[in-house]
Amino acid sequence: MKSIYKFVAAQRDSYRSDTIEITEGYDFSQYETLRTVELYDNDRFISGNKDDLDREKPFFNIVSFRKNVATRATDLDTKDVQIQSGRITKTSYAETFLLNLKSRNWMTLAGFATFLNRMGATRAKYGGVLVKKTEQDGELGIHVVAWLNAITDQVDIRNS
Repeated sequence: MKSIYKFVAAQRDSYRSDTIEITEGYDFSQYETLRTVELYDNDRFISGNKDDLDREKPFFNIVSFRKNVATRATDLDTKDVQIQSGRITKTSYAETFLLNLKSRNWMTLAGFATFLNRMGATRAKYGGVLVKKTEQDGELGIHVVAWLNAITDQVDIRNS
């Protein structure tokens, strides 16, 4: 059991300290990029908010406006989710109609609208979204994973 903890600690340390070479002369660190996004979103400089003479440095936030515009421009609502039949038969219209009603009921009970809003805000802020599906007491749960709490493979996030 102790080796699992060592493995996880080694992966965490590697994620925070290692970089990947995108091209010659350009090293990329996902951890540092996410840290920079978080700092800029909260009106903080990477080097700290005080200068050499211990004075407060002004931060002109040009990030939040663009993030808010992108969130609103790509907003999805539950009304945008529609199920359509791939085949046309006598009963396909009724089946699709009933499935749409059932899915709308599930979206209301599961808080799917809130999930879509969180997903849109996260995508606008970080440029992508990680989603986790869970099952608890037979119920499906869908959650947006916080990028700051995730340790991923910087080369291939999707398949890692």
